[in-house]
Amino acid sequence: MRGTVLGFDPAIGEGVIATEDGGRVRFVRAAWRSPGEPLPGRLVDYALAEDGAIDIFVVPGTAGALVAGGAEPPERRGIIYGAVSLSCALFTYMLGPFGVLTVIPALVFGIMGRNAGRGLADRTGYYLSTAGLVLALIALLLVVMTVAAVFGFISFFAWMHGFS
Repeated sequence: MRGTVLGFDPAIGEGVIATEDGGRVRFVRAAWRSPGEPLPGRLVDYALAEDGAIDIFVVPGTAGALVAGGAEPPERRGIIYGAVSLSCALFTYMLGPFGVLTVIPALVFGIMGRNAGRGLADRTGYYLSTAGLVLALIALLLVVMTVAAVFGFISFFAWMHGFS
């Protein structure tokens, strides 16, 4: 039989599948046979037993894709946030003075990516986000130091002209 995972509570290890005929069937984590977690929106194939669904597999070809209305897998979300953070951080250095505009998105997406990627088996999003955050913080430090130096020079020359 086929259906769509409606939800899964990892704390109790139980979930619900919406059947093709509009019904619902419960399942336990031990019945999940595919790698990864039973995320909402995943299209699954299962057998029906007295106490619910058993031998639940993600339908081949749909492991990464979720049906409409489903949540995005956390691994993918972390990688996307991390890639955006790292890209914005790199643009900060390439855009010169206008790169200041990309520091904030690099920081925001870096924090979001680290939060999304924390505790997952695939740490790619976490590492990308960390790299984006480090580069963005270095760029922000360089901007602050540059502004402080400019104001220092202005103050120094104003002080020097005050004594002439």
